[in-house]
This record gives sequence, C-alpha cells and structure tokens, in this order.
Amino acid sequence: AHICRDWGQALWRAGQAAWALVNLELAVALARQLQARDPVAHAAMLPLNLSAQGSLRHQAGDLDGAERSYREALAL
Repeated sequence: AHICRDWGQALWRAGQAAWALVNLELAVALARQLQARDPVAHAAMLPLNLSAQGSLRHQAGDLDGAERSYREALAL
C-alpha cells in the first residue's frame, strides 16, 4: 500500500493527476485489506493513505471527495 501511495504522489508531481488518483485509490483499498487482516500491525496505514488521497483530491479540485477522505481518516 505504501508503494502505491508513494508512486501516486510521484505521478502527481510529474503531472499525471489521473494516474496519481488511481494509485491512491489502490493504496486505500490495499490498506483496508491489510487492516482487516491485522488491525494492530496496520493501524496507521489506512489513515495515512486516506490523508494522502484527500490531499490529492483537494489539489485536483474534488473538494467533496477530499472531505470524505479526510473525515474517514480522522475517524480512525
């Protein structure tokens, strides 16, 4: 999940916004799966990925999507 997040952020910096967002969606999905398997070991992964997803959504102008990501991250 971390590699997807990092790659998404690198793609964003390279001007590949659509691919960056796809990678962050994958990072969040993987983090959800890992947290479901072992909540203690992966407790921080989902909030970190949701926060990164929210940041990219915000920068892309998707304010509603950014707010959803941030709110979910904060709730965890």
